[in-house]
Amino acid sequence: MMFDAHLHIFDPAHPLTANQGFVPAPFTVAEYRARVAPLGVVGGAVVAASPQGADPAPLLAAEAWARAAFA
Repeated sequence: MMFDAHLHIFDPAHPLTANQGFVPAPFTVAEYRARVAPLGVVGGAVVAASPQGADPAPLLAAEAWARAAFA
């Protein structure tokens, strides 16, 4: 079993702001799940990223998914 200690979700539903010119590519919950499925990940800590700015909506949406998926 494995716990992902630091993961970001960049959902196109929540626009990003460039941070020093960098805007990360979209990385959705579905993409994350597909990537970690073969690794046996059983939990994770979703963290905000600077391109998400001060808007808590992207983090809260990803956290709601993580709570349901990893509970």
